[in-house]
Amino acid sequence: MEIEFAGRKMIPLLSIAPCIVFLLLLSSELLQQVKAEKKNVLIGYAVGYHKEVIHRYIKSFLKYTTPLDDVVVFASIAVDASAYTRPDNVQIIKISGNKYCRKASHYMRFAEIYSFLLSTNQNYTKVISTDVRDVFFQDNPFDQINASMGVMIFNEPDLLFHNPWNQGWIGAWYGQELVQTLISQNFTVINVSHG
Repeated sequence: MEIEFAGRKMIPLLSIAPCIVFLLLLSSELLQQVKAEKKNVLIGYAVGYHKEVIHRYIKSFLKYTTPLDDVVVFASIAVDASAYTRPDNVQIIKISGNKYCRKASHYMRFAEIYSFLLSTNQNYTKVISTDVRDVFFQDNPFDQINASMGVMIFNEPDLLFHNPWNQGWIGAWYGQELVQTLISQNFTVINVSHG
C-alpha cells in the first residue's frame, strides 16, 4: 500500500524488509507513551562531515521551527550547541569518528538513535530521522506529519537502472556485481524517516 505525502510516494513500514527494525520498535514502544508535553525531535547523523555541513543543517531547521521542536545530531566532530539561536533545542552527541567504519555507521546509527530515544527524558510526539549532508529545511517539517500516520519511510521514484547516483554509491561501497544484481529494483529510502 502506497501513500502520497508531500509529493512523494511512501509505504508504511510494516511492508518493508527488517533492515530498519528500530523504526518498528520506535513505533510500538515510544509512540505509544502518554505525552506530557507535545515536543518533536529531528535526529541527524553526521559521520565524517565538516562543521559547515552540520551548521547548515541545524540553522535551517531552527529557522522554521518552534521552541517545541528539538534537533539532535550525532556527530564525529565537536560542535558547540551554544552557538545557535535556540541552544536549549540543540543537542550534539559526540561519537567517535572511528567507532564504526563509515559503511557500518550507516546502519549502526539506527541502534544509536533508538537508544537515545529510549534514554531521553523527553516524550517526543513526532520524530524525524534524516541524513545531514544533503538535507536543508525550507519549512517546519513537523507541520507536514500527522502522528496518526505511524512510522513512514520513502520510496525512490525510479528503478536503480534509472538512477546513476544510487548506482555510483552502491557500486563504490559494495561493488558493481551487486549493482547488476539490483539494477531492476526499486529502493526504499531509510535515510529520511518519521513517525
